[in-house]
Amino acid sequence: MFSRDALLDRLHADQRAATDRAVGGHVKNLRRKPEQAGGKSDCTRSIHGVGYRFDGPAKPNPRNGLFQGVWVQAVASRLPELPGASYPMFGRPKSVTFEPYGRRRPRGRPPGWLVLLLVGVVAGAGGVVFVQEHYLPSRLSPAASAELRSELTTANTARTSFGSQLAQTSQRLAATLVERTKLADTVAASRLTLDGLRDDLAAVIDTLPADPRGGAVEIRAARLTAKGGTLAYDLVLTHERRAAKPLAAAVRFGIAGETGRGVPGNLSAPPIATTIGARLVLRGSIALPAGFSARQATVQIVDSAGRTLGMRVLLVR
Repeated sequence: MFSRDALLDRLHADQRAATDRAVGGHVKNLRRKPEQAGGKSDCTRSIHGVGYRFDGPAKPNPRNGLFQGVWVQAVASRLPELPGASYPMFGRPKSVTFEPYGRRRPRGRPPGWLVLLLVGVVAGAGGVVFVQEHYLPSRLSPAASAELRSELTTANTARTSFGSQLAQTSQRLAATLVERTKLADTVAASRLTLDGLRDDLAAVIDTLPADPRGGAVEIRAARLTAKGGTLAYDLVLTHERRAAKPLAAAVRFGIAGETGRGVPGNLSAPPIATTIGARLVLRGSIALPAGFSARQATVQIVDSAGRTLGMRVLLVR
């Protein structure tokens, strides 16, 4: 048995450069020699990872009387003998020990790559432990982990509850917005109605008869009603200067009547401050003394300086 490197080293005695293809070419030529001599064509076999080996005893050729092993002897004569190799002509060749990767590793000893791998794994695990112990946050104990898990469960439950409350609140808010829109529409409609009523009231006031006494402020209409110890009044006032700004004034009541003994009497009510624009409807009530019966009342409108702007005498019903 010959290795490819051994054949390549001894192919040329002058140490000229040669490649593996040269050895393959010579082996191919040598395999054709037994076919030409009438022998087997597979005597030279390739051993993967080792080299080439010659198999089978030499047999005589009945046509030319040659032996199949003659070509082996011819090749061997050109190649110096390798250490530990033999070139038999007949019989089964002896096995040649060939170590393609150097000397063999003693049995029981792990390969170097495995040792390096294990050392790397141990060093990596140690590095991870060192970094975790000195630089990363400390690991949680089983009790702390259980407590944290319980707090997380409680937080998730609270989040679910808050989400449900938020959904209900959102629904109520949507309903409130809808109701607010409806109320706004109602208020707008009421304002339109109120404006219409105000215009109607202005038209009605303008059609009322004028105050017989005249004045800057006219008492166009009035109603006085005595009931339950009080004098209820309803006054319709107009200002002659409708384009001017509102007028600050006061309303005074002089009430004439009888006491409980039938004795005639008069009383004056406290002035009622008000602001008179183009039109004003003034309503209210005045408390009367016990047993006093009102018969008529004098209504006087005065300004802030006490000057009379309008006056009218009215009967009490």
